[in-house]
Amino acid sequence: MMQGMTSSCLMYYYTDIYGLPLVAVSWILLIARVVDAFCDPATGYVVDRMGGLFIPRA
Repeated sequence: MMQGMTSSCLMYYYTDIYGLPLVAVSWILLIARVVDAFCDPATGYVVDRMGGLFIPRA
């Protein structure tokens, strides 16, 4: 639900305030979701390989 609300606000901002065409905004949001679909599992894999810690214990 929050993803949909955020996308709606971004769509409004990019089209009405920033002045981008609707097709360009749609492509921007689509590419962002596709990149996110690959980056999130890759980041999770890296964190799991490091033992679940981003910051090493001191």
